[in-house]
Amino acid sequence: MVTATPASSTGVTLLWLEPTRSGSAARTHLDGTRQRLRASGISVLTTITSEARGSNPVARARRLLSLVRQARARANGGVLVARWHPFLAFVSPLWLRRRGQVLLLVQGNDESAYEANPWLRRVPGARKLMQTSVVTASRIIVVTEGLIPWVQASISRAATTERFGTTIEVMPTGVADVFFDTAPREGLGEYVLYFGSLAPWQGIDYMLEAHASSEWPAGLKLIV
Repeated sequence: MVTATPASSTGVTLLWLEPTRSGSAARTHLDGTRQRLRASGISVLTTITSEARGSNPVARARRLLSLVRQARARANGGVLVARWHPFLAFVSPLWLRRRGQVLLLVQGNDESAYEANPWLRRVPGARKLMQTSVVTASRIIVVTEGLIPWVQASISRAATTERFGTTIEVMPTGVADVFFDTAPREGLGEYVLYFGSLAPWQGIDYMLEAHASSEWPAGLKLIV
């Protein structure tokens, strides 16, 4: 469950630096976060996003710069809820300096970021930016336990003892349960459900390999 307590009457600002076009994982994550916050009685005062996604590097850079500027202008002591992105390193430190809080939702690690955004490999110091975006969070929620070691390693490598106390939690389910009925289906028996994009960084290849393995439990279905 994604929850946050506003630090002041300024409320919550949502920041998604990835394009949030309809049907994308980022958009589903955004909508699910809104639903969870609303269910917790927490008001969202500002949402900073963009649905534009162009292959033109200049247009992409301008979009990111615009979103970063908007988020920095909102740093006023409230709560920033953000989907993890390397360029959060240009936003979250300012929020902390202005007595705000940063709730970071981590959906991947550095390698998945490179696979999803190959252009990041051409950005000098990209890994340092990714590390900084994690270290400067007041609280972190990961979508799977497998991401915890990477988050912890990023904090350790930063060598800043004041951030070692960052709380790391695991989202109960990677599926946005405010949208989808996750109750078992009659007649299917036991099964594993893979829900998500078929992009290579989402891990469908590992699921298929595991299903074909002799160690896969007999009778356990894999549903994609």
